[in-house]
Amino acid sequence: MITIDGKQIANTIRADLKEKIKQLPSPPGLGVILVGNDPASHLYVALKEAASKEMGVRFVKKIFPETISQADLLHTIRELNVDDSIHAILIQLPLPRGFDEDETIAAIDPAKDVDGFHPQNISALLNGYHNFIKPVLAQSIWALINEGLVLQNRMSVHETLHALLIGNSTVFTIPVATYLKSKGIKTDAVLARALSKPLLKQYDIIIVACGQPGIIGSADVARNTVIIDIGTNKLQDGRVVGDTDFASFAHTECAITPVPGGIGPVTVAMLMKNTVDLARRAMKI
Repeated sequence: MITIDGKQIANTIRADLKEKIKQLPSPPGLGVILVGNDPASHLYVALKEAASKEMGVRFVKKIFPETISQADLLHTIRELNVDDSIHAILIQLPLPRGFDEDETIAAIDPAKDVDGFHPQNISALLNGYHNFIKPVLAQSIWALINEGLVLQNRMSVHETLHALLIGNSTVFTIPVATYLKSKGIKTDAVLARALSKPLLKQYDIIIVACGQPGIIGSADVARNTVIIDIGTNKLQDGRVVGDTDFASFAHTECAITPVPGGIGPVTVAMLMKNTVDLARRAMKI
């Protein structure tokens, strides 16, 4: 087994960004809105805040109880939209029950949509445009795939490779599949409930995000598959694991991301990258 080290990839991205930030006339500004008391959401925001502090990114955090109204939430977004010191805006998802996530995301200025979730940016991706905010998750997956192929000495054949996305929603699968296709990777997508395991061995790359620990093991895939595990599952014994049976790959030639230490650090680094890119655009650099 070849382990794809997300922390190492993230460190490389951060080192490059630190140099870019030093060249800016003022710090990039990231505004984050968090609603409710979900422990995982608070943890993710804390990680983003720590990364911002390390990088020299101005971090503005707006935390609200679940009792905030949708109207007040939208008002806060509009305030960040017109704040020239804020170049990037993130809504920590999921929002608590009762909030309209689509309306909330659509309220963000597309030019400050750091996650790349705004309908205008998703439409630009799906229509093959180039000057748009690329989704953080899609960029992160691509970086991990690249690293896996490099470690397997297969980068020269990436345009002949076939990938499969496994998820619970087309909100995840469609943008990521489109992004991978734009990179020359033939990509299929399937919802987890319709997954046929016998088909997995025909794929060179598998990206799984369905919240089912151990759903894919080494016996299910080809001998040298690149596997990007996005699942995060907390077991009764307190361990956090992904959607793969990670230990089963020990004696294979597969390249696989660990959980934790795989997709997580890379997504935070890519969030910082998008923040810096948006700041540079706003500053016309």
